Amino acid sequence: WALLSPGAILSTALMLATTLGFSYWVNNFGSYSKIYGSIGTVLVVMTLIYINALILLIGFELNVSIEVLKKEQDQIDYFN
Repeated sequence: WALLSPGAILSTALMLATTLGFSYWVNNFGSYSKIYGSIGTVLVVMTLIYINALILLIGFELNVSIEVLKKEQDQIDYFN
């Protein structure tokens, strides 16, 4: 079950929450089309992609941090 790492679970949950929250914000509060016109849609999509990329990096960092801590714990156990 290597696909169910903590980072993957965290990233998936954060992406779902971000996408739902972002779509709610765009539908109810966003007045980007009045300000930017048709370019506003591109800006909104690019912002969502940027946020999702940051979320992926956070999940990756969580997985790497866990692996580093496991290796350090194995080294400590080896020397004790």
